[in-house]
Amino acid sequence: MKQVEGFTKENYIEECKNDGGVPILYANMQEAVIALREYTRTRKYDEFELSEENAEAGIRNSSNCDWILMDDGSVLWRSYPKIEEERAKSGNVKLRACRKKAGLSQSQLAEKAGISVRVYQNYEQGVRGIEKAQLSVLLKICIALECEMSAIFMDEELVELVKKYHK
Repeated sequence: MKQVEGFTKENYIEECKNDGGVPILYANMQEAVIALREYTRTRKYDEFELSEENAEAGIRNSSNCDWILMDDGSVLWRSYPKIEEERAKSGNVKLRACRKKAGLSQSQLAEKAGISVRVYQNYEQGVRGIEKAQLSVLLKICIALECEMSAIFMDEELVELVKKYHK
């Protein structure tokens, strides 16, 4: 995501800290790409190695505001390690189970759903809660998995709401 006009680097850093995050500033895109590739390597994502091109595209096309391209060429990563740590303990076991039942790798599922592998991995690994995904992304994933939306939610209250909606 590009820096929003009138919103300074300091604003983004302060907002990140206020949200409990850790702002990490890279001098340029190349440093950010190296960091993202190392991060995905250490997370040992399912049979996936992030190329430089895909890492840069992921940073440039970030729609969840984790990566901010600053006007001066620097790149800010808004990391939330406490949230990631808690979610990573189990990840989204329901989503993973549905994918494995469908016989798909993470990259195959992402391709079939028409979303980036990184976005899908973030949901499955628990970095991002699938319950907060855009409806269009949820629908794409469920269609690719041939499953009901309630089958991939971890939040039991939301599972019940979706089931009531379908009645």
